[in-house]
Formats: sequence, structure tokens, C-alpha cells
Amino acid sequence: MPELLEIQTFLGRVDVRLSVIARDIAHYQHIWRERILTLPHIADIEALMHVARIKSKEGLPV
Repeated sequence: MPELLEIQTFLGRVDVRLSVIARDIAHYQHIWRERILTLPHIADIEALMHVARIKSKEGLPV
């Protein structure tokens, strides 16, 4: 899936977070309905939209 930028796994209520990029809302809905919801073992989805990055630091303060 070319729109998939990142996959993260978690412990707790959320198991996996997929970061996808879309041209617009219609494209996002297509990805969500036709590609993500049809994957095996998907029980629940919560969609979040990224609005802004407040702080970004690449390195660790070592």
C-alpha cells in the first residue's frame, strides 16, 4: 500500500497504529474502507487526523 508511511505496535488498548497519507478526504475514505477494513483480524478502527507538529527532534539527548 503506497499510502502507508509507518506502522507502530503498542501494548494496551491500541495494538497497532498505521500512519497513512491521502490526497483528500475521499481518498482517505477509500483507503480506510477498501484497504484497511478488509484486512484480516481487524476488530475495531479509530481514525485520527494529524493537524500540526508542535515539536520535532530527531536525536536523543545523550
